[in-house]
Amino acid sequence: MRLSIRHIYRPGFLCGQSQGLFGSSFLTNFHTSSASRRRKLNIERQDRLQKERQMNLGDFVMGNPTEWTNQLIRSKQFFQNQLQKKTTPLVPLKFPISMTEVDNILQKFDELNVSTLNEAREFLKVDDFAAPGSTDNVFESLRDLDEAPGAAEYFQRLAQELSNMSQINDSRKESIRRIFSLSNSNAKLAEANNKRTAIESFARTDNDTGSPEVQAAAFTTKILALKDHSSRNQKDQTAKRKLRFYAHQRQRILKYLRLKNFERYLTCIDNLGLTDDAVLREIVM
Repeated sequence: MRLSIRHIYRPGFLCGQSQGLFGSSFLTNFHTSSASRRRKLNIERQDRLQKERQMNLGDFVMGNPTEWTNQLIRSKQFFQNQLQKKTTPLVPLKFPISMTEVDNILQKFDELNVSTLNEAREFLKVDDFAAPGSTDNVFESLRDLDEAPGAAEYFQRLAQELSNMSQINDSRKESIRRIFSLSNSNAKLAEANNKRTAIESFARTDNDTGSPEVQAAAFTTKILALKDHSSRNQKDQTAKRKLRFYAHQRQRILKYLRLKNFERYLTCIDNLGLTDDAVLREIVM
């Protein structure tokens, strides 16, 4: 076949365009597919970086778990564990009265009971009177029992009751301790005890309830309780509204502490499980 100069210099003839090897449609498809691949890889990289930023930023509501937040009582989980256990240990209350004060009151009762037993022994004039808590309830002589008929039986019964008083007091003390145990309380008392824990952990002086650290910790206890409640009750709009309010209040307190004392601010947010970016950014719930 004879080729003329016109056919040889035709555009795209020597590069094989007429055969469709590297034609315009092929190059267009190649550039389009490579661009889509680059776009897909770029989107995946952005998603990965966004997740890493979110992990580093932390949750601005719940925060990261810390040693202090782990010691707070989560009411639902706590009471479920108490129901599953056959023998529930006594968890002391901190509010409205601490277990230390209860023990002091019970100790005063013991002292009064001992003094009452001593006075009764002096009054009865018993030579051998059983010690409190002992099962040997024998005494040898009483004076002037013959003058009153039935007095011996009465005094014996009275001595028996006095000797068993210590055992009765032990059972009463155990009952009082169980009444003041957190295992037999409710979610409202659990939240009050968490607030008392916040005051004890962040107070700079005794009974300090006005410092920014204490207020931020108290707001954190309320936020964690409301977050657990909202996760179980999706339609409770009042709880969600309170949760937003407390989250913004805590953010405002922490921003004030950041301006006032940056070192105290860092220590506070580290204990609360928050980060500086989580405090400074806008809260959207």
